[in-house]
Amino acid sequence: MKHKSIRIADIQTSEIKYYDELYEDICFKFCNERNIDCLPSLEDSNTVYVKGEKDKKFKIEEIKENRIVNQFEHIFSPNLLGKFSDNHLLLAHNNSELVGVIHFSDYNKPVVMTYLYSQIASYERILRNHLYVRKFQNSDIIDYFKWKKDKAKRDNDKDFYSRKINKYKRNATEVEKSSPFQSFYLTELIGFLNHKGSKLNHNNVTELRNMIMHARDLVSLEDWNTRDFIYDFESFKKFFGSVTILFADKMRIENRTEFLKSE
Repeated sequence: MKHKSIRIADIQTSEIKYYDELYEDICFKFCNERNIDCLPSLEDSNTVYVKGEKDKKFKIEEIKENRIVNQFEHIFSPNLLGKFSDNHLLLAHNNSELVGVIHFSDYNKPVVMTYLYSQIASYERILRNHLYVRKFQNSDIIDYFKWKKDKAKRDNDKDFYSRKINKYKRNATEVEKSSPFQSFYLTELIGFLNHKGSKLNHNNVTELRNMIMHARDLVSLEDWNTRDFIYDFESFKKFFGSVTILFADKMRIENRTEFLKSE
């Protein structure tokens, strides 16, 4: 299965800020406030000016391959996480020409949120279709809720599943008029399929879904109360990993569905 393309070019910053020796203090402050370690060279596209750790000076270095990314690469290509781990700011190239820069915080841009919304909606459709091909019905998921209620040890959990069951009973007529499984949330679809042995990831994918649906930041600031723009790389790693899991489970379910259809 191929995912709809979203490229580095869609989220890169094309208005590049270059190192300028006459404004070295300002360059240093700019980098420091954003926790980036270098600025591109205006004179030589093969070099960057790297910020010193102990002084406010920059030193010139040749650009290494792990600082470069093709601007037409998918933003969730597996190799990108390693590159961002090495360098939080990457240089976007097209035919060996610098055309932009990308920081891991650029994944907060609205286009990424929109893209992932479509991917999660697609995943839900794929899950529903898979359930239909396996000849499950709405009532099978209700039976699953009843099983969960009976197995629950805490009263709160029993009440939780009782409400789900009663909601279905109240809306049974409308539910049966809709296409199969439309009344169930992503977390319920995954939970039921895992109950049937599918081994899908639940926590990462549903947490990602909630981030998207509630328009929460995909990459967090280290401290919202400060005046700098330093983002938490660990939050990016977790987010990137969750998207990778989403893609893997989508492909897994779609592949299984195709096998079932071929029988």
